[in-house]
Amino acid sequence: HALALTAPGAAARSYRRVQDEIYYSPVVGFAAAADTWPAKDFVGLAAPLPPNVAILTVEKQPGDAVLLRVGHRYGLGEDAELSKDASVSLRTLWSVAKLKAPSSVEELSLTANQPKLKMLERRHGRRFRSTYGGAPDTKGKGYTAGRLHSEAPKGPKLRITLAPLQIRTFLLHYTDERV
Repeated sequence: HALALTAPGAAARSYRRVQDEIYYSPVVGFAAAADTWPAKDFVGLAAPLPPNVAILTVEKQPGDAVLLRVGHRYGLGEDAELSKDASVSLRTLWSVAKLKAPSSVEELSLTANQPKLKMLERRHGRRFRSTYGGAPDTKGKGYTAGRLHSEAPKGPKLRITLAPLQIRTFLLHYTDERV
């Protein structure tokens, strides 16, 4: 058990760190011996993630694809700074294996079983006006951007934005065979 005494505005920072230590502890795995072993403090990211973002899933898929699930770690109002929206570049995320930037990125549903855009079109029909995301328009004229960020990765860095407690799932396609 742990007990932390802190001001309510800073409590989320304290308990989220301890929570991550408990639930995101390292997983031990074994493989055939290699000629060289990675450094003791190996990190495969090109740069640190924002403190309010966590990588939830990285999984090699058949062919040239990698499933990536990222999530915002804080809820609305939990922390004055860390509860704000966070952005991450998918193009420059990795520094491992000399990977090039992904050749294409597709956003999937949370369960990764279908493209997000097709799911939203099926759910909202012809009234769905936005290319990604959407919330009912108060005037009944379709769907608008809504609170959650669901726009496609933007710009040369393929930047995505996460709203508080939002989880987004992507299929990153690479032309490099070393994925």
